[in-house]
Amino acid sequence: MQKIKNQKGRVPLIVLGAIVFLLVGIGSGYVVSKKTISVSKCTTGVIEKGGFISKCGVGVVERKEQENKTEEESRQTEDWKAYKNEQHGFEMKYPKEFEKISASNFESKRGSINLSVLPEKFDPQNIQGILEKIKNPALVKIGNKDGYQYNEADGGCAWEKIRTGLNNNATLDISFVSCGDNLDSGLTPVMYDKILIAQVLSTFKFTDQTADWKTYKNEEYGFEMKYPDEFAQRNVEKTVVLENKNRGHISIYVVSKKLDPKNIQGLYGKIENPILVKVGDKDGYQYGDGDAGCEAEIVQIDLNGRILNIAFGSCEADGDINAINKDSKLINQVLSSFKFSE
Repeated sequence: MQKIKNQKGRVPLIVLGAIVFLLVGIGSGYVVSKKTISVSKCTTGVIEKGGFISKCGVGVVERKEQENKTEEESRQTEDWKAYKNEQHGFEMKYPKEFEKISASNFESKRGSINLSVLPEKFDPQNIQGILEKIKNPALVKIGNKDGYQYNEADGGCAWEKIRTGLNNNATLDISFVSCGDNLDSGLTPVMYDKILIAQVLSTFKFTDQTADWKTYKNEEYGFEMKYPDEFAQRNVEKTVVLENKNRGHISIYVVSKKLDPKNIQGLYGKIENPILVKVGDKDGYQYGDGDAGCEAEIVQIDLNGRILNIAFGSCEADGDINAINKDSKLINQVLSSFKFSE
C-alpha cells in the first residue's frame, strides 16, 4: 500500500472519517512429542475397535485399547497442575505426570496434550482433518462450551482431537496424542484414556475478555457492539467515532447502498480478494486501505440492503505502538461482540 506522508504530522479526525467514507461511497507438518508428522509422505491411519493401524510404509503399528482400571475412574483433578492463557481467555488443569515442554504442550510417557489457537472462526460444519473434511464429529463438553471430537492417525502417531470456538473469532484445538514409544510403554496411551480426556476437558474455564467493555447501541439500524473502556465515543456528522488518542479510532456508520462483495471499491480501485470474516453472526468482508498518512482495516457488512461500515484506523501521529489497525486480536474481539436485531 502506498503511504502519502502528512507533512504537518497528524491528520485531523475528520480527514480519516472522510477517507473511510470515500472507501464505501465509491464502491503442514504437525509437531507432537518432538516429532514431525509429514502429511505428504503418509496416508492417514485408521482407528478400529480401539486399535490403531498406521499405513506409512514403515511397518504396521497396532495397539488395542487397554481397559481403564477401576481406580482410574475415581481419579481426582484437585492436585493437578494448572495452565492459564491470558491472551485468549481460558485456563485448564492437567495431571502431574505431564511435564510442560513448551508454552502449551505437555508430555508424559503415555503421550502428550497439545493446545493451539488457530486464527480462524470455528465452524463445526466444516472441520478439516489432515487430509479431508471430518464427518460426524462427536459432540462433547469443554468446560461450559460445546466441543467437537474426532480421531486421526498418521506418521506412527494417533490422536483424539477436540475443537471449539473462542470469543475472539479463533478456534481452540486440543489434541491428546500417542506415538510409537508411548504405545510401547506398557501404560494406557493418553489418546485411549477416555476418563483422562473427559477429566481434562471438564477442567476448562473460559473468560469473557470483553465483559468490562463499554457498549454502543444503534436503535435506528438495530445493532450493538462492545469496545474497550479506554476508548471514548463522539460523533462526527453521521459517523460514530470511538477514539483512543494513542491507538487510533473505530469508526462506524451506515451507507444507503447495497453491498456487493465482488465489487468493493477502495481508494485506488476495486479491492481484490477481501477476507471473509464473522461480525457477530453475519458475514463481513475485510480489507486494508489508506492514504495521507493514515491506514485502516475496514469491514463491510450487509445490513438489510445497506452497508454497515466498521473501520479500525490510525494515523502516523498516533504512533505505531499498539496501532489499532495492526491489533488483529482486538479487531476480532470487537467484531465478535456485534449483535443484530431482526
